[in-house]
Amino acid sequence: MDYLAFLEKDDQLKLKLVWLLETSHENRISLKDVFSRLSVTRYKLNKVIASLQLDLQTGEGLGQSSITIKDGVLFGEQITFSVFRTLQLSLLRQSLRFQIFEYEYMAKSTQSRQRFLEDHFISQAKYYLLRGEIDELLSSAAPFGGSGSVSVHPELSMRVKITNVYYYFFSGIEDPFPELKEVTSKFTSFCAMTLGLSMTPSEKSKLAIFFQVQCKRINEQRFINLRQFLHVDHTDNMPFIKNFYLKNVELAGEDDVTSEVGCLYLFLSSQNLIDNCPVTLAKPFKMQLIVIKNRFQQLLTTSVLLDHTQLEEKRLARIAEQMSLNSYWMMLFDLHTTPEYYQHSDDRVNDDFPGLAMLAYQMTQEATDILELKVNHEVRTKLVYNYLMALIGVVPHEAVMDTVTVCVDFGQSKVPSNYMRKLLAFYLGGSVKFVNYLSTDTDVYLSDTFVSGIHDIPQVTWPDPLRATNWENLHQIIVDVKKKKIQTCLNHAAHVSLT
Repeated sequence: MDYLAFLEKDDQLKLKLVWLLETSHENRISLKDVFSRLSVTRYKLNKVIASLQLDLQTGEGLGQSSITIKDGVLFGEQITFSVFRTLQLSLLRQSLRFQIFEYEYMAKSTQSRQRFLEDHFISQAKYYLLRGEIDELLSSAAPFGGSGSVSVHPELSMRVKITNVYYYFFSGIEDPFPELKEVTSKFTSFCAMTLGLSMTPSEKSKLAIFFQVQCKRINEQRFINLRQFLHVDHTDNMPFIKNFYLKNVELAGEDDVTSEVGCLYLFLSSQNLIDNCPVTLAKPFKMQLIVIKNRFQQLLTTSVLLDHTQLEEKRLARIAEQMSLNSYWMMLFDLHTTPEYYQHSDDRVNDDFPGLAMLAYQMTQEATDILELKVNHEVRTKLVYNYLMALIGVVPHEAVMDTVTVCVDFGQSKVPSNYMRKLLAFYLGGSVKFVNYLSTDTDVYLSDTFVSGIHDIPQVTWPDPLRATNWENLHQIIVDVKKKKIQTCLNHAAHVSLT
């Protein structure tokens, strides 16, 4: 979802300016680069900067942050990611689109539409125009909405989208529903004790916002019925969870509380907060998951990108089953707090794991075909990334054909070899194996002195191993070796298929 579309165009530019400064060396960037990267005129930029300076001076929680222009350079003072997110929330609060969103989806029962129009000094035509933009934004964010074979309850789909929006803007900055603070605290503590959850602060924030949206929608009489989608298995904890909702959520008695508990379990499973989800999907969905699982298993079993001597058939089956179960959850909840242009890591991960990235793309294609999903480029890219992250967690890196073996030989250096290997493993990512000997399997020779007898593999020489400029060059060499290995596998498979 393009969350920043809730903001006015000028406010989006302000955030991109803060992003450019926050990610630039010493919080400074030339105006020439700003013009180029934001595609704005000098007049427009001056106007946006003046308004941004005022926002930083008057905004609550922005500390001593400021921006200035001198000699063709834009300077930032104390510009951090926390400043970006605090400013983003402040601008959201001022957004008429967001105010309409909150009224339509979270507080429609509190006042009439006519009173809302009067309070916000807008015409009915303007209201419907902006509401149409919001509806279009939300509809584009739900993969299952365009499915020809999966019918997810519309209220579940809507709650997921609303939860994603509130988490993106509010998490870690401010409680979006302070009136629910007490009951939310009780709920997170209750879940931790009753379900044995051990949560990080960000996971607690996810659960809190999920519950708050759930409460608000229930009290808006936006009830949910998931009985055609799933069956909630009876557990010893079930009566206690249902009782919590009935006692603490005002209109829960009018709702299908069992479905609400099922919704909670779906969320906890999607965020990997519980190992065993006591939910059984309805037969049509189970059959789809079986089809996806079988297709994934066939894909993994026949893939030339994997070294099958490193993977037993039973393990491949477990991986396929786990990935198929993930297919539903990753297409629903998409909880993150970072705008797309901040996420430079996507390309880095694809470079570090080219084999798994190709498998993730193939799995996305298989899943969207089976579920008959019509997804745009943005959603497809997100699904590929989610599958890739899941694969990195379940596929042994040594089983992927892009694994690079690096011989580390710092014989002249005083730096301990074990320390260097830890640094290398941390910086270079997965699918890299470090050894202290040369063999026919060695792909890269890394040393602090040149060895003239090594010709057939890249030789990287670091006279000073701890120099920071060394790392990126080595990373690029390893990326190139990985891509070459993958291409060799594909070429060999293509040759075999022709003979």
